[in-house]
Amino acid sequence: MGTFNTNTVREDARLVELAHCAEERGVEILGVQEHRRVHHDPIAYCRVGGCSFITSSAWRNEAQAATGGVGLMLSSRVRRALCRAYQHTERILIANFDGNPVTTIMVVYSPTNVALVEDVEKFYEDLRTAIRDVLAHNSFAILGDFNARLGPEDARFMYHNATNCNGEHLATILAEHELLAANSLFQKRMGKRWTFQDRATGMLHQLDYILVRCKWRNSVTNTETYSTFNSVGSDHRVVSMRVRLSLKVPKLSLKIQHDWKAFSTSPDLQARYTVEVRNRFQLLDVKDGPNAMYERFVAAHVEATWECVPVMEKTRTSSRSKHPEVVAASEKVVNARQSFDHERTMENREILKEAKQLFFNTYDKIKGEELMEKVRRVEAAQGEQRYGESWRVTNEMGGRKRAKKGQVAGNSLEERVNSWFTHFRNLLGTHPTVEGAEEEIPALLTNLNIDDGPFTVTEQGKSAGTAFPRRSSRTVTSMTSSWRYATLLW
Repeated sequence: MGTFNTNTVREDARLVELAHCAEERGVEILGVQEHRRVHHDPIAYCRVGGCSFITSSAWRNEAQAATGGVGLMLSSRVRRALCRAYQHTERILIANFDGNPVTTIMVVYSPTNVALVEDVEKFYEDLRTAIRDVLAHNSFAILGDFNARLGPEDARFMYHNATNCNGEHLATILAEHELLAANSLFQKRMGKRWTFQDRATGMLHQLDYILVRCKWRNSVTNTETYSTFNSVGSDHRVVSMRVRLSLKVPKLSLKIQHDWKAFSTSPDLQARYTVEVRNRFQLLDVKDGPNAMYERFVAAHVEATWECVPVMEKTRTSSRSKHPEVVAASEKVVNARQSFDHERTMENREILKEAKQLFFNTYDKIKGEELMEKVRRVEAAQGEQRYGESWRVTNEMGGRKRAKKGQVAGNSLEERVNSWFTHFRNLLGTHPTVEGAEEEIPALLTNLNIDDGPFTVTEQGKSAGTAFPRRSSRTVTSMTSSWRYATLLW
């Protein structure tokens, strides 16, 4: 896991690059500060590549500019172990993960050292309250930008020689709640300790920390600061901690879809399917009861489907972060950053600025090319009268009908299922209150020649031909035969 102040990820290009860096470096839990994304919901969930990004909304300052905001970037594996994520305050986000023991992760963003004293004291009082609410036996970590400097009198192996005002508040928190800064557990050279570089002066500081409980210190195997997230464009470096966690991740049930469209256009597959179903029907024992015969009837179709209908291939979307042009632009940013760190001249500063601008412009260019490709797909589907495909791509481009992502309340899988069941039972399981329910509605038309009896085999065959006009007669015949057998069973 790690912590990283991004400065901003409002642009999609920065957010995609952040997820790419987390995946490439194997950071499965990444605490994010200053994402500067404003939303109405207290907690927002979004999918970024192979990761999930959970955010607590940023806030707006007096100039109405987005400021702050904390979040969590989770890998797909860790996301399945998430029990609950909630906002304690606008600067504190808490997430619980199922495991033995339960793992609690807290992401925090402290006011700066020059902020109002009241704001700093309020933040640390809120932090104390949040820490006290965490159970003592939970595996616990705080990922944060504390804007604090710790000196050797408060922690070992620190970058600074003295503790500042924010550092005194942080040292008090460490002593009160038996916490320690994981940055201080391992002796690193000075170049591996600083986490922030002032862009104006070039001064180096250590402001970002990962805090853990003293009882879990042996679970931490390494903590180090890396420059591998430089392509995101932040003036901070990521602090990464390698730790042993015991998470309960439910196994995924793979859903296999059959390609019925390919089946409908292949007479050979349809003939084979008909033969398979007919052969299995011949093995039915007429002495069995209707329920047993119907179960075997359904099983025959399932087995024939696996035998004859091809499996639909999964469509894998290419990641923008792995596009050759994006990779080349990212390498230019890394090289420009190294040159600027080695020799801080105005020329190297401009080269670094141009490399970053080119990098994010490349992301926007690839995004535009993807949109134009989707437009061509819509036009092609419209010309071939494939209106369903046309609307599907159109909705994908506009984000319509996209399911809202979130987390059902509950600290375990069973509790979340129960919450879901209770919600829909209360929603659908109670009879609505209707005024005048006993009032009879008069019939407008009577004595109509409409048969309200069971459907006949002829009517079923006719309805199949109407519902599936593009399917061949052999497909309709096969489906009609199946319905006829089902009717005979009853």
